[in-house]
Amino acid sequence: MLHWCVLFAAIVAEVSGTTLLALLRESHSLAGHGLMAAFVALSFYLLSVAMRRVPMGVAYAVWEGVGLLLLASLSALLLAEPIGAAKACGFVLILAGVWLLKGGHRVEPDPEPGAAG
Repeated sequence: MLHWCVLFAAIVAEVSGTTLLALLRESHSLAGHGLMAAFVALSFYLLSVAMRRVPMGVAYAVWEGVGLLLLASLSALLLAEPIGAAKACGFVLILAGVWLLKGGHRVEPDPEPGAAG
């Protein structure tokens, strides 16, 4: 379960960094862009930690799919970007894909110490 929490933290870091990128698009703030880069770097690090237990395809699909949903929602709220019917259908398809990928993934328990394997 911890690896899924780390994956969620990676998603939050990626969404934070990308949101900062959008908010800073007309700014020349070195500190703001440095913070954005730090969030993106943290996101990739946390994604790599999550992939120690979550298969790469599943981890990346969840990271990207949930991140896209959150970013699109934030862009609608913060930047007044419209969400039309086609985007809404895309969201539903992304959620369905993430659900199917996660449902097809089963975590194997760690072998007990001293067990032959």
